[in-house]
Amino acid sequence: MLIDDFLHKTQALLTAAVFLLAVVFSLNYAPKAQPRPPKIVLQSHQLAIDTTNYYDYLRAFSIPLLAPEQGEWRYYHHETEQSYAHYLLEEPITITAQRNKIYVLPLGDFSVDEKKLLTTTVDYLKAYFSVPIVLQTALPLAVLPATASRQRSTWTQYLTTYILNEVLVKNLPTDAATYICLTNADLYPEASWNFVFGQAYLHKRVGVWSLFRLKEYDEKQELVWQKSLKRVIDVAAHELGHSFSMRHCVQYECVMNGSNSLEEGDRQPCLPCVECIAKLDHATKITNLQRLEALRHFFEKEKLVKEAELCATLITQVRKYEWLKTYYTYKALRM
Repeated sequence: MLIDDFLHKTQALLTAAVFLLAVVFSLNYAPKAQPRPPKIVLQSHQLAIDTTNYYDYLRAFSIPLLAPEQGEWRYYHHETEQSYAHYLLEEPITITAQRNKIYVLPLGDFSVDEKKLLTTTVDYLKAYFSVPIVLQTALPLAVLPATASRQRSTWTQYLTTYILNEVLVKNLPTDAATYICLTNADLYPEASWNFVFGQAYLHKRVGVWSLFRLKEYDEKQELVWQKSLKRVIDVAAHELGHSFSMRHCVQYECVMNGSNSLEEGDRQPCLPCVECIAKLDHATKITNLQRLEALRHFFEKEKLVKEAELCATLITQVRKYEWLKTYYTYKALRM
């Protein structure tokens, strides 16, 4: 009996000791830290597309210019290419916190059709530049002196340099990124030129363009709306591009191409090429995707079908780029 009691107590003590040892061990045990796998960064050649440079990706959707034919702008004007890098070196005009509006000054007595073209162009500029557009009260052509004009057979032409220097530069609003004049009068830049669709300075933040040669009428003398509007907004974007220090584009089909005639201008696209997209992104501080979406909405509203489809195609490609970049970044982090 005494032996059984001793064994029972001994077993209980041993069980308690084992339990205490287990508790002490668990309190002092810390699993050895495992090293984290190294972060894997995929190189651009390992990706299905090059996601390292957005503009290089877009380059595939810009069409190189062919050799110019007689009669075209580049046949007579041999201009140097302005790459994005060269553009930055020229200290270009940009939207800033202090200069964040585009002012539009109408010059002349506008007809009903011309007023509609003017107000619709203002809507276009809001989409293209994504800044407030201030439409000022129209000035009469009488503010221009006789020395700033010349007489043609049945109409009067006005000197662009007078409008730029005396009307715009001297009255440049302090909060204007650029200041542009739209007139319904014909323009010429100097005595040796027959006419000009518009003109702008690269670093003085002013420009001017004319409706005079851009309007198209049918046999009933009714305005051909889409064709006329396309011409007016193209020249507006072109001249305002100049006022943001963008030179003529000589590398790709682009809204910044020079033009010698209506026919040449009608063949040119409504959008900037890859080099000029980069310049616009820098000047306006908005993304190309934002611009394309706003322009598609404008083109659809104005029934400019070809232009709306072009925007839609480019929007798809930009979104594809952004999705693939996100996907491959995520995939690299998971490896």
